[in-house]
Amino acid sequence: MKRSFLLVFVFCHFYTISFSQTEKEIKNMLLGHIKKMNDKGKSLTKQYQFMDMILETKNNKFVETNHIQMIANEHIFIYQSTQNSIYQDEQDTFTFIHPKKLGFYRKSPPNVFKNWKMQGQMLPELREKLVETGSIKSISDTTWQNKNIKKINLDISEDFKAKINLVSITYYYSLEEDKILGQILFYKKNYQIEYQKVIYNELNYDYKGKVLSKVKDYIFSEKNQFLPKFAGYTLQKN
Repeated sequence: MKRSFLLVFVFCHFYTISFSQTEKEIKNMLLGHIKKMNDKGKSLTKQYQFMDMILETKNNKFVETNHIQMIANEHIFIYQSTQNSIYQDEQDTFTFIHPKKLGFYRKSPPNVFKNWKMQGQMLPELREKLVETGSIKSISDTTWQNKNIKKINLDISEDFKAKINLVSITYYYSLEEDKILGQILFYKKNYQIEYQKVIYNELNYDYKGKVLSKVKDYIFSEKNQFLPKFAGYTLQKN
């Protein structure tokens, strides 16, 4: 499953980086947080990981905004959003398209969480490489929700522009909390997506909230009927 991340902001004082040392410091600041985040989240463990974020995607026709929540560990994956949801454990996989009130069911593939771990190790490496090989174009100081923010514009290297159609990333970095609060990914002019914004509301790699042991319990009652949140839905078997 593809995952992605970003944020809304107010512009303020603007200046261009002119010293390589400054660029190095800014890169090290970004990489420090990204590596810390990657170390915590790149593999699924017995601890539950929780993410709450806003994802805004703009293509050539419309802008779509999704509120997304994810819970995962080495035995279960739950993805809930405005548009669709996925509930998966080692036995069952349910996918729901909410505007159509339509759901799909299938048995989970063998070794599904082993494959997730392998994919989860690739994305952290890409996050780091984009910063390491890119160049800082500009930064600006502003505030957002009463927090001091650095708005950092990163130009993607030519190699990665060709590979993944990504042109630049704007990071919103909180000096107070020493972390990235959001980012905007800008794509090539003729690509199907113009940009994606991600606002990180919460990233928790040791989530203590209640998590049910089977995904069926998120969907069906003890009488094997849809829970009220899925009333009126149709479920098809793949």
